[in-house]
Amino acid sequence: KLREFKSNRKPLVIVEMSPDGLNATAGYADGIVQMWDISSGRLIRQFTGRSVAANDIAIFSTGRNIVSAHNDGTLKLWDVLTGEQRLVYRGHTESATSVSLSPDRRTIASGSDDGNIILWDIATGKKDKIKIKLKYCKNIIYIVNSVSV
Repeated sequence: KLREFKSNRKPLVIVEMSPDGLNATAGYADGIVQMWDISSGRLIRQFTGRSVAANDIAIFSTGRNIVSAHNDGTLKLWDVLTGEQRLVYRGHTESATSVSLSPDRRTIASGSDDGNIILWDIATGKKDKIKIKLKYCKNIIYIVNSVSV
Protein backbone atom coordinates (compact mmCIF):
# COMPACT_ATOMS: atom_id res chain seq x y z
CA LYS A 1 0.00 0.00 0.00
CA LEU A 2 1.53 3.33 -1.10
CA ARG A 3 -0.96 5.79 0.39
CA GLU A 4 -4.39 5.72 1.97
CA PHE A 5 -6.80 8.65 1.82
CA LYS A 6 -9.30 8.94 4.65
CA SER A 7 -12.66 10.54 3.88
CA ASN A 8 -15.88 10.59 5.86
CA ARG A 9 -17.84 10.39 2.58
CA LYS A 10 -19.23 7.18 1.17
CA PRO A 11 -19.87 5.31 -0.91
CA LEU A 12 -17.06 6.14 -3.29
CA VAL A 13 -18.16 5.99 -6.95
CA ILE A 14 -15.17 7.13 -9.05
CA VAL A 15 -11.48 8.00 -8.62
CA GLU A 16 -9.44 9.79 -11.28
CA MET A 17 -5.72 10.65 -11.26
CA SER A 18 -4.60 14.04 -12.57
CA PRO A 19 -2.56 13.96 -15.80
CA ASP A 20 0.57 15.04 -13.88
CA GLY A 21 0.06 12.32 -11.26
CA LEU A 22 0.11 14.79 -8.36
CA ASN A 23 -3.57 14.62 -7.35
CA ALA A 24 -6.38 12.11 -7.08
CA THR A 25 -9.99 13.26 -7.42
CA ALA A 26 -12.83 11.21 -5.96
CA GLY A 27 -16.57 11.37 -6.62
CA TYR A 28 -19.12 10.13 -4.09
CA ALA A 29 -22.74 8.97 -4.15
CA ASP A 30 -23.82 12.11 -2.27
CA GLY A 31 -22.53 14.33 -5.13
CA ILE A 32 -19.44 15.59 -3.34
CA VAL A 33 -16.16 15.64 -5.29
CA GLN A 34 -12.86 15.80 -3.39
CA MET A 35 -9.30 16.39 -4.64
CA TRP A 36 -6.39 14.89 -2.71
CA ASP A 37 -2.64 15.57 -2.81
CA ILE A 38 -0.95 12.25 -3.63
CA SER A 39 2.36 12.92 -1.84
CA SER A 40 0.93 14.15 1.48
CA GLY A 41 -2.51 12.48 1.50
CA ARG A 42 -3.98 15.90 2.34
CA LEU A 43 -7.43 16.98 1.14
CA ILE A 44 -6.81 19.92 -1.21
CA ARG A 45 -10.34 20.91 -2.18
CA GLN A 46 -13.92 19.80 -1.78
CA PHE A 47 -16.42 20.64 -4.51
CA THR A 48 -20.04 20.74 -3.40
CA GLY A 49 -23.17 21.09 -5.45
CA ARG A 50 -26.48 19.25 -5.60
CA SER A 51 -26.60 16.00 -3.73
CA VAL A 52 -26.74 13.52 -6.63
CA ALA A 53 -24.02 10.95 -7.30
CA ALA A 54 -20.89 11.93 -9.20
CA ASN A 55 -20.41 9.08 -11.70
CA ASP A 56 -17.31 10.19 -13.58
CA ILE A 57 -14.63 12.88 -13.45
CA ALA A 58 -12.31 14.38 -16.06
CA ILE A 59 -9.34 16.53 -15.04
CA PHE A 60 -7.95 19.15 -17.41
CA SER A 61 -4.29 18.62 -18.33
CA THR A 62 -3.60 22.12 -16.97
CA GLY A 63 -4.93 21.03 -13.57
CA ARG A 64 -6.99 24.22 -13.42
CA ASN A 65 -10.46 22.68 -13.93
CA ILE A 66 -12.34 19.42 -13.51
CA VAL A 67 -15.63 18.22 -14.95
CA SER A 68 -17.95 15.86 -13.09
CA ALA A 69 -20.87 13.81 -14.50
CA HIS A 70 -23.92 13.34 -12.24
CA ASN A 71 -26.99 11.15 -11.79
CA ASP A 72 -29.34 14.05 -12.58
CA GLY A 73 -27.95 14.14 -16.15
CA THR A 74 -25.81 17.25 -15.58
CA LEU A 75 -22.11 17.92 -15.95
CA LYS A 76 -20.41 20.44 -13.69
CA LEU A 77 -17.29 22.44 -14.51
CA TRP A 78 -15.26 23.26 -11.37
CA ASP A 79 -12.41 25.70 -10.80
CA VAL A 80 -9.74 23.78 -8.87
CA LEU A 81 -8.12 26.88 -7.35
CA THR A 82 -11.29 28.43 -5.93
CA GLY A 83 -13.57 25.38 -5.63
CA GLU A 84 -16.30 27.33 -7.42
CA GLN A 85 -18.73 25.77 -9.86
CA ARG A 86 -18.13 27.65 -13.13
CA LEU A 87 -20.80 26.13 -15.36
CA VAL A 88 -23.52 23.46 -15.37
CA TYR A 89 -24.16 21.60 -18.62
CA ARG A 90 -27.73 20.32 -19.00
CA GLY A 91 -28.95 18.09 -21.81
CA HIS A 92 -29.11 14.44 -20.81
CA THR A 93 -32.51 13.08 -19.79
CA GLU A 94 -31.04 10.31 -17.63
CA SER A 95 -27.90 9.79 -15.53
CA ALA A 96 -24.68 11.21 -17.03
CA THR A 97 -22.35 8.22 -16.72
CA SER A 98 -19.16 9.31 -18.47
CA VAL A 99 -17.20 12.41 -19.36
CA SER A 100 -14.04 13.03 -21.38
CA LEU A 101 -12.09 16.10 -22.52
CA SER A 102 -10.79 16.73 -26.01
CA PRO A 103 -6.99 17.04 -26.30
CA ASP A 104 -7.36 20.73 -27.26
CA ARG A 105 -9.43 21.36 -24.06
CA ARG A 106 -12.26 23.03 -26.03
CA THR A 107 -14.82 20.22 -26.01
CA ILE A 108 -16.36 17.91 -23.44
CA ALA A 109 -17.87 14.60 -24.54
CA SER A 110 -20.46 13.05 -22.24
CA GLY A 111 -22.37 9.79 -22.32
CA SER A 112 -25.57 8.92 -20.52
CA ASP A 113 -28.00 6.18 -19.65
CA ASP A 114 -30.33 7.97 -22.10
CA GLY A 115 -28.12 6.46 -24.84
CA ASN A 116 -26.94 9.82 -26.18
CA ILE A 117 -23.44 11.20 -26.57
CA ILE A 118 -23.27 14.97 -26.35
CA LEU A 119 -20.36 17.20 -27.36
CA TRP A 120 -20.21 20.45 -25.38
CA ASP A 121 -18.34 23.67 -26.06
CA ILE A 122 -16.52 24.13 -22.76
CA ALA A 123 -16.64 27.94 -22.81
CA THR A 124 -20.27 28.45 -23.83
CA GLY A 125 -22.02 25.23 -22.82
CA LYS A 126 -23.45 24.87 -26.34
CA LYS A 127 -24.26 21.24 -27.10
CA ASP A 128 -24.22 19.06 -30.18
CA LYS A 129 -25.69 15.56 -29.95
CA ILE A 130 -23.95 12.84 -31.86
CA LYS A 131 -26.59 10.88 -33.74
CA ILE A 132 -25.81 7.51 -32.23
CA LYS A 133 -28.49 5.89 -30.12
CA LEU A 134 -27.04 3.42 -27.64
CA LYS A 135 -28.79 1.30 -25.04
CA TYR A 136 -26.55 3.05 -22.50
CA CYS A 137 -23.10 4.62 -22.46
CA LYS A 138 -20.74 3.51 -19.68
CA ASN A 139 -17.46 5.05 -20.83
CA ILE A 140 -16.36 7.56 -23.42
CA ILE A 141 -12.81 8.57 -24.33
CA TYR A 142 -11.13 10.74 -26.95
CA ILE A 143 -8.59 9.04 -29.22
CA VAL A 144 -6.50 11.49 -31.25
CA ASN A 145 -9.18 13.47 -33.15
CA SER A 146 -12.07 11.05 -32.88
CA VAL A 147 -14.43 9.83 -30.20
CA SER A 148 -14.46 6.22 -29.02
CA VAL A 149 -17.24 4.68 -26.94
